[in-house]
Amino acid sequence: MAQGHMIPMVDIARILAQRGATVTIITTPVNASRFKSVIDRASEAKLKIQVLALPLATSEVAIDMLEEPAEKTLRGLSLAPSCIISDHGISWMTNVAKRLNIPRIIFFGPGCFSSLCINIAMNTNILDEIDSDFEYFVLTDIPFLGLHDQN
Repeated sequence: MAQGHMIPMVDIARILAQRGATVTIITTPVNASRFKSVIDRASEAKLKIQVLALPLATSEVAIDMLEEPAEKTLRGLSLAPSCIISDHGISWMTNVAKRLNIPRIIFFGPGCFSSLCINIAMNTNILDEIDSDFEYFVLTDIPFLGLHDQN
């Protein structure tokens, strides 16, 4: 998973642990090594956060091969998860969550503004008026966002 996805996921894990949740991050060994220091500091602060690394073949395409190992890992946890938070790009996690009867929350890294734009585009007829993938268009239903000095 790209760093732009992993960093916010680890931040969410830390925030949940700070609020008393027990958090398990299931990832690849390479990703686990990238944020090891953050998890070590969280553990030193007595936060209930752990990392379980699932072996991954060298190809990034192999992420799709982690469905079965991830499910086996989740089934083997001594404390069943109350929910699964996973990246929107790991679509097979929906099936795992359903089989385990665990609610799934989808993490969508691009942020609120792009989510708002996608929502407006999908819920208006603007896309029906576009003839090409390269044609520009204006989203007119974006609410006004004002900025002001906090001082």
